[in-house]
Amino acid sequence: MCMQKELSPGIVAGPRRRSIDHARHGLANLLATKTWDEFHHFLIRDAIDRLFADFVELKARRPSILALCADYKEAATLRQFPFETITLTGLMPADEKMREFLQQDSRIRYQQQNAESLSFDSQSFDVVFCKEGLHHLARPVLGLYEMLRTCRTAVVFIEGYDGWLNRRLERAGLSSKYETDQLGNIAQRRNYVFRWGHRILEELLDSYYLDSGWSVRLVSAWMGARVQFGKQLWLRRFGVTAGWLLSFLPGFEGNYLTVIIRPGIDLPLDPRPIAPMQA
Repeated sequence: MCMQKELSPGIVAGPRRRSIDHARHGLANLLATKTWDEFHHFLIRDAIDRLFADFVELKARRPSILALCADYKEAATLRQFPFETITLTGLMPADEKMREFLQQDSRIRYQQQNAESLSFDSQSFDVVFCKEGLHHLARPVLGLYEMLRTCRTAVVFIEGYDGWLNRRLERAGLSSKYETDQLGNIAQRRNYVFRWGHRILEELLDSYYLDSGWSVRLVSAWMGARVQFGKQLWLRRFGVTAGWLLSFLPGFEGNYLTVIIRPGIDLPLDPRPIAPMQA
């Protein structure tokens, strides 16, 4: 029997395990997503549904959530879940749609924050969430470390998947390598489309938590405008079904990835300058 002890709010010591579980989105859900708004709503809602299914401890309380690089889409979907507080951050001031949600729901608050350098204390939120925001950063790995630093129970993010086929599509010019005219980027700087996979997640989590254990659930699929939108119905269904069947082949798992991280317990000290030693 493994004895457990409370270390800090929301973090409980358990078996030292490091695991990555990889699943795929269901075909019915992919076929049902037909518009841009439905696409974003599905990705956010599916990620939070999976979060509550995996983290039963969150069901016993009303958790807090921090959403980085967020806009009205996160506000519209996250408010449907039993969060005690919903803190949204972005580089730009709150727009009209965001201000409407701030007025409608007292749980929602918005702050201008840089996801690479958050002002929040470590372990300030039960859940830290980011949808397609990390790849807009010049230092996306630093953004993930900030998510891990400020969470107590789980990190959830949605980003591009770094699979074998994706790399070939990028080299052939059939998949975006850079994005331009990104008004939400710092100084409107263009960004590299940073993609995530098993290897980089394993290395980052091992370096952050050492051998104290962590676990990751990945959910992937072929999704987006090139697959699901703006086509005749029969062509769209054919493309979605073909992509779903293809996703069962190694290296062909998809282009979108939902990542749900259960953190380890061997937390490093927060980064800080080192004072020079006196001679």
